[in-house]
Amino acid sequence: MDGFRVLFGSDMHGNKKQYTKFFNRALEKKANIVILGGDLTPKDPLNRTPEKQKEFLTQFLFPLIKKFNRNCSKEKTRCDLFIILGNDDFRANEKIMHKNEKSIGYHYISNKYFSVDNELIILGYSFVPLTPFKYKDWEKLDSNKESELVTRKDALMQGVIHRTNSEEKISFSLSNRDDTIEHDLLKLFNEIKSKKIILVSHAPPFGTNIDLTHNKKHVGSRALRKIIEKYAPFVSLSGHIHETVETSGKYIDFIGETVCLTTGNDYHSSSPTIIEFNTRNIKQAKRTII
Repeated sequence: MDGFRVLFGSDMHGNKKQYTKFFNRALEKKANIVILGGDLTPKDPLNRTPEKQKEFLTQFLFPLIKKFNRNCSKEKTRCDLFIILGNDDFRANEKIMHKNEKSIGYHYISNKYFSVDNELIILGYSFVPLTPFKYKDWEKLDSNKESELVTRKDALMQGVIHRTNSEEKISFSLSNRDDTIEHDLLKLFNEIKSKKIILVSHAPPFGTNIDLTHNKKHVGSRALRKIIEKYAPFVSLSGHIHETVETSGKYIDFIGETVCLTTGNDYHSSSPTIIEFNTRNIKQAKRTII
């Protein structure tokens, strides 16, 4: 095969119109690798419960994926679907993600990797650095050694402090902790021999065009950036920061030779924003509203 045709989407947050258009696009373009990069399920107040998110997965998304796989078979198109969860997806539903992989037809790759062929590896990672948001299922301390500035509530939840402190922010030093994003990613990358890795992380790397909030603050993962600098996967795909493309005007950045891409998807729209590329020429990747 002359390269793999890749279609990447993220942060659809239960928007059924976006999912339908996304999978139709994958069929139209005869994509060989289709990736959902987290924040799959609804986040509106009525449906943001583990039970309602499970209902969305089992009654809408899984049937849609089965239909997509049937259509791929009819078209005789080889297509592998890869999925991770994001910080707005309740972790309680990870069990059904594992349980339904084979019967529905996808690869669940949160905190693991999959070999597409003898060279190409797809590696997924769901955890994000600590946020000010309410739900903490997919948050972790970022780096093994660097200091981090977090809220007292987050520090207490992570077991970093056990004392009363009236300050709103607490700076603390991490001393070779083994429950950080950096620790997880180092373990995964040390197991992989191939250099041809598609890294799918819900969070973007820190200090890039693709991790900016509306106030132009960088909120990506420092650990992820260090891993990219060290291991140089040939492409990094992320979502999480919806407004970053609107803020920076760019959906692409480079860390060394690694091409870093994000969707910057607006899940309120009926049309998803996706990333498309061929693995033989990542630098020609396009961000498209469909």
